[in-house]
Parts: sequence; C-alpha cells; structure tokens
Amino acid sequence: MDLLVLGSGAGGMTAALTAAVLGLKVLLVEKTDQIGGTSARSAGSVWVPNTRHSPAGADSFERALGYLRGAVGNRLDEGRATAFLHAAPEMVDFLEDNTPVRFRAG
Repeated sequence: MDLLVLGSGAGGMTAALTAAVLGLKVLLVEKTDQIGGTSARSAGSVWVPNTRHSPAGADSFERALGYLRGAVGNRLDEGRATAFLHAAPEMVDFLEDNTPVRFRAG
C-alpha cells in the first residue's frame, strides 16, 4: 500500500481515485457503515466555481471569493479559500480527463 485514506467523503474519495489514477496502491477506510461522509447528505453536490461547466461569464475568481467572504465572514481563511478557488477547477478537469467521473452545472 502506498496511500492510506481515512474517510469516504468527497475529499477522501477524490484523493483515493487520484492516487489510483497516478498508479499508487490505495487503501480507503471508512469508520461508519455508510459511504459518502457529509457529501452523501448533499446528494453528492459540490460547489466548484470557474469550471468548464460554468456558463460563460457567470463565474470569476473575484465573485467566488466575494461569495465565500459573505458566507463565512471573519472566519474565512483567505489562503485556503484562494487555494481552493485555483485548484478545484483543475481537479474537475483532472477527474473528467482521467476517470469516468463527470460533473455538471446545477
């Protein structure tokens, strides 16, 4: 085993799938009797602005960061939010280009 992933939510499943695509041997462990973590409660929905699925002109980095600032307030970690807003669209591209996973605008 090259990678141990704890938890079967969207983050854990994405980490496990990405590692497997990159050729690593992965063990994913879930402590509950259900798969999906909090993502299962959201019907598998994720918020990823600025992807190839975003309608033209609908998203921008600035609008997404403004949304997070308004939603989270003074608890927002701007460094993490910025990293998410840059990396998440790349994650969508990677998964769609390398796996059967498909996203769609909601």
